[in-house]
Amino acid sequence: MKGTSVLVSDIDARFIWFEGLITPKTAVDFGRMLAKINRSSSESTPIYFYIKGVGGEINSTIAMAQYIEGSPSPVCVVAHGLVASGCFLLTQAGKSRLAMAGTKFKFHPAAMGLNKKIKFIEQRELYHVLDKAKISNAVQLSWFLRKGKPADVICRLFADVAVMGLPKAIRLNLVDHYFKEADFYKDRRIARRLIKRAKR
Repeated sequence: MKGTSVLVSDIDARFIWFEGLITPKTAVDFGRMLAKINRSSSESTPIYFYIKGVGGEINSTIAMAQYIEGSPSPVCVVAHGLVASGCFLLTQAGKSRLAMAGTKFKFHPAAMGLNKKIKFIEQRELYHVLDKAKISNAVQLSWFLRKGKPADVICRLFADVAVMGLPKAIRLNLVDHYFKEADFYKDRRIARRLIKRAKR
């Protein structure tokens, strides 16, 4: 899986902004940013995590979800744009699961890649890869089914690699509410300045 990611934070505005592909580095940097914001002020003040992206490495995704759940300050996850696979999963870890109007959500069962140098694979190795995929799918579904319902509909959509809009995600209890446009655009302006500064 190829791709890039953007991850910036602002302590004063109490938000983290992520776009792109989840990698082990993403998880480490995210954990540090979240801890730093938590140390900065009251535990009762929420932290906003803005996210859009295609997903990424499953272990890194789960680590980030656990950071969110374990945060002393409540983390409100705000989805926008296209939120797929592991990025969709991360929305489920938030104390509040919010999204901008027009957001699209995409389920994505495990995709297990093989090294390009491998020309063939033995049967027992294939079984091992399939077992890992099954475990990954079960872990993902366990997050979506914590609050999402009905379970049979969510499981079918997951298997079908379905894409859904925000109204349907709210009906399935996968998202709590719409997020305020004014607050989103205010923090996006700050994030864009931070991203521009990071690229220098």
